[in-house]
Amino acid sequence: MMRTKRAVARGLMQELKAAYVALDVKPYEDDPDRAAQAIGYYEGLKRAYVLLTGCDVQDVANEVVTWYVGTAEYQAAKQHYGRPT
Repeated sequence: MMRTKRAVARGLMQELKAAYVALDVKPYEDDPDRAAQAIGYYEGLKRAYVLLTGCDVQDVANEVVTWYVGTAEYQAAKQHYGRPT
């Protein structure tokens, strides 16, 4: 079965959000290699999403970050690492 462009974009956005959570799980300094790989994966997904949809890179990043700030993972990381809001 062939997937629509909209379905692929929706899947990519879900992967982008999961990749962003993986970026923020722990500070970069704790494991720079893991963080670098997570950044590369996120950036690759973001580029694929932009190429598929034609959306602006900043708009895509803003959508992901705005979503993430409202998640339980963000709240837990903020409390655990003392990150300011």
